[in-house]
Amino acid sequence: MRKEDILELVPAISEEDAEALSGLFEETLMKEKEGFDAEKIREEALFEARQEYEKEKKEAEIKAVLENADSKNVKALRALVDFEKVEYSDGVLTGLSEQIDEIKKECDYLFFGESEEKPRFTKSITPFENRMDLSGLSYKERLKLFKEMPELYDRLAK
Repeated sequence: MRKEDILELVPAISEEDAEALSGLFEETLMKEKEGFDAEKIREEALFEARQEYEKEKKEAEIKAVLENADSKNVKALRALVDFEKVEYSDGVLTGLSEQIDEIKKECDYLFFGESEEKPRFTKSITPFENRMDLSGLSYKERLKLFKEMPELYDRLAK
């Protein structure tokens, strides 16, 4: 089976995993020639690929829930969660939010309170035109700016 066929059957699988599965399918064809049940081997490989896909979806959901839990330290919160009690089926994650609520009751210092302000991790960004000065440009650079961005050149020239 080709990598493109695998990507079509299991849409969210990575290119590397699809390549590995393609190699596995080629290997099964070789085994088929040796008398192995190739159909069973193909089904097992596809089943494993789907399981891997579901595992990745579950991890992504868990990561999103943990990051949105207003925790001061996501790693510390992750260490306190019992992931064996977390179930994921049909796109629904169960058991995690209940554990987070319990952890909030027991270890409220790990979470931002209502009166606490969450830190913002944005840098102050000065607009491009405020950082640029025509006096620091050579004649060629000014000419290029004039030709490529005349509106900006006009604002800076004033």
